Amino acid sequence: MSAGSNIDWLLHIYFARKDFMRCKMLIDQELYKHLNPEYLYFVKGLIDREEGNHIEAMHNLQKAIELNSRNVETYKEIGKTLFIMGRFNQALNVFREAEELSPRPDHEIYHYIGSLLHRSSSASNQLEVARQEAAEAKMYFQKAVQCGKKLESFQRLAEIYRKEKEYGKAIEVLENCLLIAPENTAVLTEIGVLYLKVNETQKAFDRLLEVINIDGKCSKGLLAFGAILQSRNDVDGALSKYREVAITEPDNAELWNNIGLCFFKKQKYILAISSLRKSIWLSPINYNALYNLSLIYIAGK
Repeated sequence: MSAGSNIDWLLHIYFARKDFMRCKMLIDQELYKHLNPEYLYFVKGLIDREEGNHIEAMHNLQKAIELNSRNVETYKEIGKTLFIMGRFNQALNVFREAEELSPRPDHEIYHYIGSLLHRSSSASNQLEVARQEAAEAKMYFQKAVQCGKKLESFQRLAEIYRKEKEYGKAIEVLENCLLIAPENTAVLTEIGVLYLKVNETQKAFDRLLEVINIDGKCSKGLLAFGAILQSRNDVDGALSKYREVAITEPDNAELWNNIGLCFFKKQKYILAISSLRKSIWLSPINYNALYNLSLIYIAGK
């Protein structure tokens, strides 16, 4: 924002410190004598949004737009506020306006347009419209990761590739994401799971081992790591990981399915049946657990 007087820097410092009380006092004191009230209205709108006063936030941000109709940052904040309010179509229109006004590629604008189009495609009843919006959403997320470092953009693009079963592309996106957040356990775990889908077991093992070394209580990482141990016939090692998961996520249907298979391998049929029944009770349409339970009953005969 262009500074209209020497109090703008002070207002910015108060806002960055989340000292909203002093911000509001300064705005009320200076608003009507300030040479550039645009910035005051802008900050006032951000404070209102932080405090949950979305209507008032929109009112002040609109005043800032009236004073400078070409300020891309204000359009972005209006779009974010509309997004929070659940007014998604209006938010999309505002971000498209911001895209037209922006003199350079803006990863934040691309990310929000992608998110809004992705949401719209998921909710659409018209198949062709949904496909077009989904394709456009993917294009905007690709733009976002090319020109910015917003972690969520990488994750959303990888999620789209995963749904399309383009696992190699999803892995590539998330591996690039690690350049931004090398110790992000959610990203590392997702990479490990994707490597399992393409039968790259050793690479999956290495990534999941990183997860456990960073956060020994990461349930998803422990579960996937246990599955690898189980596939290598290290049943006791797998069960030790599953016990750790059960402490924090005792109602995980996939967990009890895997535990059941471990007990089946150890020929502890009653424990295996009990575990698989628990998995089915937690998720009645869990076809994996239903199939595995039927195998145990057949084996028992």
